[in-house]
Amino acid sequence: MGFFSGLFLTGAAIGLTTMMAKNRRANEKASKEFEEWEKELLRDMNRREEEDRKRRSIICKYDKIITRNVFEDIAFKCAKRIKRISDIKIGNGTVKATVSSQSGISEWEFVLDFNDYGKFTGSYWLERENFDSEIPERLGSMIQDATDEYIKKHTLPSEKYKKRNESL
Repeated sequence: MGFFSGLFLTGAAIGLTTMMAKNRRANEKASKEFEEWEKELLRDMNRREEEDRKRRSIICKYDKIITRNVFEDIAFKCAKRIKRISDIKIGNGTVKATVSSQSGISEWEFVLDFNDYGKFTGSYWLERENFDSEIPERLGSMIQDATDEYIKKHTLPSEKYKKRNESL
């Protein structure tokens, strides 16, 4: 092996070593950044879970128009229109539904939570086991639409005018 070949191999070894050291430092930096991101994500998830527990723990209070009985009646009527819903339970502003699978062999559940820090607002949070089905969103939308329609029918014209002016 000649002088230049040895020099070339030495230079290549040094270059490779330097490149490996840079890669190692880059990997260490990326690993630390990932760990920090992961910790922040977990802190955020814990904050959200705690806030969700707080929101749910407040007893849902209905208003003069949408009473508990009216809400339950609306939820039951809407659920009856979806054939695969086999059971429904309502309490504290939540609707827990059991859905039969398409084959009828198994069942899965979802919860529509209309309790917004103790108030019934018509908006809902959704918990589900089956992310492929549109049934939870469909029932949620049906209940929202039915409660909106009920409010429109049972609100006096003067109350509608007052609410419209308050929003301006």
